[in-house]
Order: sequence, then structure tokens, then C-alpha cells
Amino acid sequence: MQNATEESRPMPLPHQVTPTILRESFKRSLEILEDSPTEGLIESLRIKSGAATEEELFSDYKLFEHSLHQLLGDQTANTILNFMHDETYSNIFQCHYH
Repeated sequence: MQNATEESRPMPLPHQVTPTILRESFKRSLEILEDSPTEGLIESLRIKSGAATEEELFSDYKLFEHSLHQLLGDQTANTILNFMHDETYSNIFQCHYH
């Protein structure tokens, strides 16, 4: 976890990342935070972003990323985004090869 707080890595190509994959990657990434109130955090991100629905929030990665940084600060957001990056690649691989 030594590099977890570095600047976040770029996500895979947008056409590969569906809202479902992004949401699942986010939820799995939050498992790194003990006692994480996932649904409450998602709702806070949705409100902060101005998105009408979770689907809208997770359909626009830049909006999601910006809201995460605003809500949690750069260090925490980058840690989560880096874990999300790894989870997203894992989810894409599972979807395409299973």
C-alpha cells in the first residue's frame, strides 16, 4: 500500500467502463476503509455532483472523480481511485473473458 496515496492513475478507456463496473469497483475499493458507509457515501457524492441518479454519477467518470476529490480530499480520493483502477481492470477482465 506504499504507493496507494500517489496521484491517481488513469482509468481504462471509457467504452470499457460501464456504470455497473465503475460502481462495483468503487464499492470494492471502499472495502479498504473499515466500517465504510458505502451507500451514504454514494448518496453524498451524488448530491455533491448534482447528479439526479447514481446511474448518472457513475456514467460520467470525470464528474464522479471531481466529486470524490471535493468530498474526501485529494489524498483519500487518490487512494480510493488507485484501488478502483485495479478493481476496474479486474472487472473488465472478468466481463470479457468469463
